[in-house]
Amino acid sequence: MLKATLKNIFAHKIRLALTALSIILGVGFIAGTYIYTDTIGRAFDGIFADAFEGVDIVVSSASDLQFSEGGFLPEEDINALAAVEGVDDLQTYIQGFGVIILNKEGEPLGGQGPPQFGANFDSADVAGGFTLRDGGLPVGPTEVVLDAGSAESAGFSVGDTVQIVAPTAAATDYTVVGIAGFGELDNLGGATFALFDLPTIQSLLDKDGLLSGASIQVTPGADVDQVIARIEPLLPDRGTVVSGQTAAEEQAGQIQEGLAFFNTFLLTFGFIALFVGSFIIANTFRIIVTQRSRELALLRALGATAGQVNRMVLIEALAVGLVASVVGIGVGFGIAVLLRTALDTFGVELPAASLTLAPRTIAVSMVVGVAITVLSAILPARRAARVPPVAALRDTMTTPRRKALTTRGITGAVVVAVGLGVLAIGLFANFSNGPPEIAYVGLGAAVVFIGVSILSPLVARPVARFIGWPFARLFGVPGKLARENAGRTPRRTSATAAALMIGITLVTLAAVMAASIRGTVDEILGTGIDADLIAAPANQFDPTASFTPDVADAAKANSDFADVTRLKLRSALVNGSETFIAGVENNFDAFFPLDDGSAGTTLLQPGEIWVAQGVAEANEWSLGDDVVIDFQNTGEQTFTLVGVAVGDTAEGILAITIDDYVTNFGSSTDSQVYAKLAAGVTLDQGKATLESIAEGVPTANVQTLEELQSDAEQQINQLLNLITGLLGLAVVIALIGVTNTMTLSVYERTREIGLLRAVGLSRLQTRRMIRSEASIISIFGASLGVAIGIFFGWAILQALQDQGFTAFVIPYGTVLLWIIVTGILGVIFALLPAWRASKLNVLEAISYE
Repeated sequence: MLKATLKNIFAHKIRLALTALSIILGVGFIAGTYIYTDTIGRAFDGIFADAFEGVDIVVSSASDLQFSEGGFLPEEDINALAAVEGVDDLQTYIQGFGVIILNKEGEPLGGQGPPQFGANFDSADVAGGFTLRDGGLPVGPTEVVLDAGSAESAGFSVGDTVQIVAPTAAATDYTVVGIAGFGELDNLGGATFALFDLPTIQSLLDKDGLLSGASIQVTPGADVDQVIARIEPLLPDRGTVVSGQTAAEEQAGQIQEGLAFFNTFLLTFGFIALFVGSFIIANTFRIIVTQRSRELALLRALGATAGQVNRMVLIEALAVGLVASVVGIGVGFGIAVLLRTALDTFGVELPAASLTLAPRTIAVSMVVGVAITVLSAILPARRAARVPPVAALRDTMTTPRRKALTTRGITGAVVVAVGLGVLAIGLFANFSNGPPEIAYVGLGAAVVFIGVSILSPLVARPVARFIGWPFARLFGVPGKLARENAGRTPRRTSATAAALMIGITLVTLAAVMAASIRGTVDEILGTGIDADLIAAPANQFDPTASFTPDVADAAKANSDFADVTRLKLRSALVNGSETFIAGVENNFDAFFPLDDGSAGTTLLQPGEIWVAQGVAEANEWSLGDDVVIDFQNTGEQTFTLVGVAVGDTAEGILAITIDDYVTNFGSSTDSQVYAKLAAGVTLDQGKATLESIAEGVPTANVQTLEELQSDAEQQINQLLNLITGLLGLAVVIALIGVTNTMTLSVYERTREIGLLRAVGLSRLQTRRMIRSEASIISIFGASLGVAIGIFFGWAILQALQDQGFTAFVIPYGTVLLWIIVTGILGVIFALLPAWRASKLNVLEAISYE
């Protein structure tokens, strides 16, 4: 039986190669993601090890905040550590966000991407691993060192003048006195760095008398652990001390943690591709088993047991899975290179190193690829084992009796109901322990897909006849034949369409979510904000981005504006979770009207707070309760809850006074400024006035609400395009399934095609028949996918209503376009089997068995 299995594999190489292609692509995407992120992680391990070489001890501030520049420690406390026994040399450092380098056209470097840092570099041992490549160290308030990546992209060299904007200052001229690199890198992941002497950067960050930490070298022969023990009792609150080696490992670990999201994001699409591939494999082996019924029956007649036939099919699947997984790992190297190239194109420079193939990558790729292939072939293998020996003696082959439609309908309905139940748990339940809610959503969606695929043969025949009607009208006999062919094998049609259904469902879901988010934004900006102009940070993707409060101060004093308000925004810990806290003025509700259901007041006094209704309900807060906020700089502070706000623009807000904000965050910078025009001032005049006020602050982007709305839609569309592009892998794999099905169908219907040719069907008509059938199947799968995707979009948005997602929008044009495009792609992917069908020798085809 093993010899027979191997001979059969080599006898049907093309059929199995098409099947393996879906596994190769899915495994390749998974392997490529692991290879790329492992490569980056290993490179950063080496970079940070070099950066901390010669540093015995590192003092810093502990922080549980992700969206923060970290804490700051009193300079006098850190400098006092130089007197500790065993400390030979102490180099203090400070680093913060929002120090932005302008290019020669006055535009901020870094764009909408990585953060923009400022730090001190007044000693060769300071600046977190930076080393001088050209020039010297900065001295005084007018000198700066730039990271090599920023200098190269903007064309700056030593001796040039560069403008830099800081959180507390408008654009100011500095002389470039040096260029620095981070090890072999020009910068870190595209982030920009402006490096000054210590007093200058402290002033620019509004952190006079504060430091981020210090690096220490111990005296020769001193024990590092003993020196650390002497330092620990002298540290201020939130101060930490670790060895240089530990600091290097922690820094590299933070990079790895940052890469984890990127890794998970990409792996998700790889597993989606493999999920789609499982449908293709199951369908392919089912068709192959049907075609080989006589062969399998002869083996049974010659003495092969049902178990041997079962194992024969599974061994074929195992061989396909093994070969495809190995090839997929090889393809993964190419995908890793493509990922690196794509990020380089977007200006995200990550360390270059030889690609790393970890044992984990091999294990995961092989196990996943082989397991999915074998599991997908189990049902076809069991079907093969049920072929009776007497079938070999019949002139006309019959296959095992299909499951009754009633049984299929009941089974499918139960599976769909279970899937919907699990989906509902993920959408509406809250768990303090166990898997995250999104895991239930994913599992429920997968179960619903399986249930719909079980039910789809029940509707395949009538739907195929409906979809095929235009083809019959347009193409005559070939169209009618294609329509009948798609309808007479409903299980094959639905199984092929199921793979497409998954990809199109996810594409439709993404389109519905994007359209609904755009609709929600339109509602908020159209009716939820009572303002004419907004000034917001140019880098809207940086949650720490802000600009000098001088913009709002000047606007308040300008007669072109009837009213102006500012928002400040940074994160702190609330009940152990990182939460954004807003500093607001008492005219907030004049710009962001609240609903009638609001309780209490938004007019705050020091020590008071108001929150959105959803925030209050989630934390079980009532008016008069104490709300404890743990700030990075000042620790736990208690506020009295005096207001609960209801309204789209208040969602998620915890608001305190401006004075409380500045005291606890140590920052006076603004995140957003809103302005209303005075009577008689046109929108163009008001915008020109606010732009002139912000002229020296290019990091403050002045827009009308319509322009803000347009920008928001553009960013949503960019994200949608990215997700759609990644989901395109699943759609391509599904279309490969169409090619596979049509190719196997041509093999199966060789005699039938020969007879059609004999009675007058031309080669052109033959090709048209095959292509039309493929298009009908593709449109069937796309239609199912669109319907399910719209439903999933509605369900998710229902669950997110409390988060402010109030609009449910179906992008009819987009989903219709996808149905049409999928039908056209079905034709394209059927070109090869259609060409083969038209080239069949008529006499040989008629005599084919």
